[in-house]
Amino acid sequence: MQQTVGLGDELVADKNTKVKIKLTFTPLPDATVYIIGSRGVIRSSKMKDTNQSLMVDAETTSYLRLEIRDANGLMLVITNPIWIKLKS
Repeated sequence: MQQTVGLGDELVADKNTKVKIKLTFTPLPDATVYIIGSRGVIRSSKMKDTNQSLMVDAETTSYLRLEIRDANGLMLVITNPIWIKLKS
């Protein structure tokens, strides 16, 4: 089953499922995007590409959100989470 959800929404996933995250944004010079889960940073990368994707095991986190920081580490953006709920 494929679902598309936005920030603040809930994604219902089967156990042993990977969640695909697709990011589309306008690049910011010297900025870094951090994908954050309930256990901390899942991945970080420079904002050079306007489209990025990542696969995450649904069982490893209860939410995903983004932070974007400038070269000095100052926060530019923090998003609402996408909540991940596992089917029982």
